[in-house]
Amino acid sequence: MKKILTMVICLSLVFGTLATAVSAAFDNSGNWQPENYWSHDIVDTYTLGDVNDDGAINAKDALALRKHLADESYAVNENGADIVELGNVNAKDLLMVRKHLAGIEEISDYESDQAVDSFTIAGNDISTYSILVPEGTTDTSTVYGNSASLFRKYVLFATGYSLVIDNVRLAEHAIVYHQVDEDSEMGRKLEIENYIYEVVDGDLHIYSTRRGAIFATYDILEEYLGYRFYSNVNTHQYETRNADIPEGTYEFKHPVLDFRHVCQSFMNTNDGVHRYPRHLNSYAGGYGEARWGTRTGPVFLTAHSYDYYWKMASGYVNWDTAGQYDEGATEEEILAANRLYGAKFESGFQQDQFNWNPCFTADEDYAILFRGLLETMRYVSTWTSYDPDTSYASFSICDSYYTCTCISCRKISSDEYFKKDKVYGLGAGGAGLCVYLANRACRDITEYYEGRMADYEAPYEPNDPSDPYGPSDYYDTALDYGMPIFDAYPDMKIETILYDHSLPVPEVQPEDNLMITFCGTACNNHYVGSYGCNGKKNLLGADGDADVDALKAWGKACNDNGAELWYWYYPVNYGSLIVDTPNITNIYHDIKFLVENCHVTGVFYEGAYHQGFQFEHLKAHLAAEVMYSVEYDENGVLSLMTEEEFHEEMKEYLFLYYGEGYEYVYEYLLMYEAASDALDEEEGRTYTCYVNNHDRPGDNFSYYYWQEHYLEMRGLLESALELAGTTPYADAWYNTGMGQDHTTYVYNNASQAERIEFLMIACDTMGLSANCKDWWFSESATAEQKEIYKTNYTWLYNILKEYDLPLFTNRLYTLPSEIDFDKTPLHAFNGIPSWNAVDNAETWGASANMPSWGTGGIII
Repeated sequence: MKKILTMVICLSLVFGTLATAVSAAFDNSGNWQPENYWSHDIVDTYTLGDVNDDGAINAKDALALRKHLADESYAVNENGADIVELGNVNAKDLLMVRKHLAGIEEISDYESDQAVDSFTIAGNDISTYSILVPEGTTDTSTVYGNSASLFRKYVLFATGYSLVIDNVRLAEHAIVYHQVDEDSEMGRKLEIENYIYEVVDGDLHIYSTRRGAIFATYDILEEYLGYRFYSNVNTHQYETRNADIPEGTYEFKHPVLDFRHVCQSFMNTNDGVHRYPRHLNSYAGGYGEARWGTRTGPVFLTAHSYDYYWKMASGYVNWDTAGQYDEGATEEEILAANRLYGAKFESGFQQDQFNWNPCFTADEDYAILFRGLLETMRYVSTWTSYDPDTSYASFSICDSYYTCTCISCRKISSDEYFKKDKVYGLGAGGAGLCVYLANRACRDITEYYEGRMADYEAPYEPNDPSDPYGPSDYYDTALDYGMPIFDAYPDMKIETILYDHSLPVPEVQPEDNLMITFCGTACNNHYVGSYGCNGKKNLLGADGDADVDALKAWGKACNDNGAELWYWYYPVNYGSLIVDTPNITNIYHDIKFLVENCHVTGVFYEGAYHQGFQFEHLKAHLAAEVMYSVEYDENGVLSLMTEEEFHEEMKEYLFLYYGEGYEYVYEYLLMYEAASDALDEEEGRTYTCYVNNHDRPGDNFSYYYWQEHYLEMRGLLESALELAGTTPYADAWYNTGMGQDHTTYVYNNASQAERIEFLMIACDTMGLSANCKDWWFSESATAEQKEIYKTNYTWLYNILKEYDLPLFTNRLYTLPSEIDFDKTPLHAFNGIPSWNAVDNAETWGASANMPSWGTGGIII
């Protein structure tokens, strides 16, 4: 855990409220520019002169300081004790305390308005430094446009001193950014995003090729200046008296996961809650930018590319005229010329990605798909800001479980899983087929890179009436494959997705330039790899334990053949927005298992598109931190943060997000998860394992647990609320534009107290629904129970109405016009609280206003 957090929490400091300032961005010319996308909160961690940290300056502080000077092991708040000579607690500080108590001199005369009063490197004040960048770097390059200017920006904000950036040394000491040649011995050691920073003879040296410079910059700012970059828009900083990077400091960082992505692609929002500040290296949509050291991951498409490529390959537009226009053309004519890509796509043959996938062994189908890949990449490389160092292209099935079951496909698949009574239909065992087809693209794309054009002969003549896709000029030979598209970058990799979790087949092993994305497992309740499902299946009939076997097997296959395995992680409930998935601590155990047991080298964390009213921000942050913590040391030893460090990271986030009552929130969070874990302890109740967007809140929790612990859990949040700040965090915030604008704005702009109230929404929704039978419907319900039920339900309804919070994805369910106490919150806000029809009436308290659940089974 970072040293500043340890100081803050372990010493139980007396905190003021988080000081809030809407920031301005610092550009390379040294000017401040207003920006609405960033807020900066300074955490008041000490009072100068309050040595023993009891909230007052008195004789006890003088005594504590005397004891500390006699024995440094006697703990004091050194920030509060460091009064006269910054960075050096000594007898002068003791004398200053005594003078203050005697009324001779005021300690406040030594205070400043800066978050960091003194920043030194090897004991040298920051004012004696300039930033030195390599000759030829520009304001949009990684080391200057981002790394060096970010370092200057945050040092200025912390200390008030603006460092000069140049390619010559302009001060006595320097912070030196070294742009290392990727082909050199050090460059091969640093790869794309590793870094080394060290302090030698008073100079701070930062060595990197690309992204490493950015990561080193953020890590230094966090470790020494107390910054915490918790999202794209919200930065915290711990106030500190003196920060020093000592002489002889040496740090080497080698992130193991090549692909680290925390975002949301569901509902086409592509909203990245945490990006580069949290040590990530990609994002959904967009292309590589030099200032970020380029991105990694599939270009343009991540998934479901077959239907897209089919349309691109079958479109009618002649590429030879794309982008061409006469001199003096109007803006409309130029735009039309450059939009031929869109016209080509729209003119192609439409396939239904939710009910279609190609035949995996038909040459005709493959030819169309591969051509579509080339057509798409031609567009990407010609008309977008594509960076060729981003070297993955998707070649993936559509979002459908439909798999061809022809004889040829069965021969290279897990045949035992197929329904043989259908020529073409719903089948399992298709993972081998996906890899088989992607392998063909891997081999063919390599030929293109080596400059050999694949000859393509159309299976049908133009306008041939026997063409199964209809007579057209699609196969015009003028539109043949004639293009090696990326001669300058011959390391193209193909990415394919496995929704089907059948085991590998010996006959189909991944090519060495294939990257497989294994999409999720069938259980969000139990840790991946724990085999906690014990044979239970989810509502879709899939088995989480069996998925783990497949995950391990594909990891071994990739590792044995030089391919890569990435994991698409879905720890989220896509439906309910006010009660989210209770699997926060799973994140650590899941990623640890993926790395240590499955050879996974990339993780895409797909979170809640609404950003969540419960713990979705926290989960995104923790996922990013765990991913980045997976590293090799210089001896090649693999490590990642410990479980204890994971929980400390969680506590710090809760402290900064919810305020001084964070320990109460932490205890509530553990109980929130325990309410889910208790499903395993219930006897005599049949239930399934729950999985992301296919379940409702009632499927994710034990109602027995909520019955027993609801009031205790709400009491924890009430205690946290009493200690929370009420000042909004910023006056201007990033707005996602996701169709839920008002809600997103209100939530991000919320104070600590309001955020805790949002946690109470889930607590009341679940707790009142679980207790409604005994507290409201039962004839034996006491007056006190009825009053609690009615009072808390009224509060719940009113806060949802006040903030106009959406209840469910796409507002499928909306807030009733008035409260109906005979309808539990889960029914009122989610329509159907659970897809499990087993004993629902008993569980949620049947009434005339509730749906009829039937006698069992799954409600369709």
